[in-house]
Amino acid sequence: MFTLMQGNSSVLDFSAFPDTCFIYYPERVLRDVKSFRSALNCYFPKATLAYSVKTNSHPAVLNTILDSGIMAEAVSEAEYSECKRIGFMGDHIIYNGPIKSKESFLRAVEGGSIVNIDSLTELSYLDSITSGNKARLGVRLNVNLQDVCPEEATFEEASSRFGFRVNEEPFKEVTEAFRAHPRLKLSGVHIHRTTRNRSVRFYAALARWVGKVISEYNLKPEYIDFGGGFSAPYPSAPTFNHYAGAMARELRLCGVNLTDTEIIVEPGTAVVARAFDYLVTVTDVRATSEGTIIITTGTRNHIDPLFKQNSISHELLRFNNSTDKQVPVQKVEGCTCMEFDCLLTLRNAPALQPGDKIIFHNVGAYTLSLAPEFIVTLPEVVTINKNDIHG
Repeated sequence: MFTLMQGNSSVLDFSAFPDTCFIYYPERVLRDVKSFRSALNCYFPKATLAYSVKTNSHPAVLNTILDSGIMAEAVSEAEYSECKRIGFMGDHIIYNGPIKSKESFLRAVEGGSIVNIDSLTELSYLDSITSGNKARLGVRLNVNLQDVCPEEATFEEASSRFGFRVNEEPFKEVTEAFRAHPRLKLSGVHIHRTTRNRSVRFYAALARWVGKVISEYNLKPEYIDFGGGFSAPYPSAPTFNHYAGAMARELRLCGVNLTDTEIIVEPGTAVVARAFDYLVTVTDVRATSEGTIIITTGTRNHIDPLFKQNSISHELLRFNNSTDKQVPVQKVEGCTCMEFDCLLTLRNAPALQPGDKIIFHNVGAYTLSLAPEFIVTLPEVVTINKNDIHG
């Protein structure tokens, strides 16, 4: 369930909001989609933007993406079906992921979707394709960080379990199967990989690597799908222009014809992270010898379900305070019964009281999608729409 509200976020009366809720600003998604698309168009004559549904699959987000005109990228049969339910046409969906049922694979192909093959099992589905006029089929290449960009190989493991390694027999089977097929051709390559740093250096290295693979294996892709993993445009982060410029430069140096080759990117965090805030309400204040404990209606499970964030941008909304007295330590705790459910620690901040609220910013990526329904269910999503509201 979500509620539509009208207004400018800078003058919203947050005291009237639910005690706990996500706050969604569609115009922020549209702004970052426009910015990313503009950056791509500066460097690539043929560029396609597809939103990574897994990053945040809330219907309000998907409707915004549909309205923006860009594609959707689904990595499961459930996501593909949800995109269709929202209103995406088949030719506006990219179907990725390591497990595609034969039925969903063929439905996507017949519907004109881009489908990137991830396994020999999926390759075996080719013989069941009844027509090839709509099919846009690619292959996912296995990206080993140690080979592509050793400087970024510290993110979990350098190797990957996805896609085909170009120097091994299964990849040869894929290319030969397409060459032997009477109606189908290998249209593209998919090279998604994520690094912790989300650096421009990595995307430049990835472009250089795929350019060499295309040359060495005499591939003639109509498209190169770089996947996602790009940073949201925070003040200290790379810009979309930085990413696109570095990728274009390296592809040209490798001899890739950018006039004829479609470049696809599948951002998630980059376009949705800044579109969501999370609002919680203080319910109790407890003074202890170790500091003040602030109990809230929220939980860290909702904004950091993997418990990996060192800090989350936040704002204090004080409604019940008549003093600006600074408190040395205030530990802001969640509503669950788990000791580790701590949202943040405030140091030398104004004293909070029951009824005050805290807004956590930039929590649109991998929060609603990953947050467990542990002890409490996901809260309401309130959509702030600056335009007139009808219905």
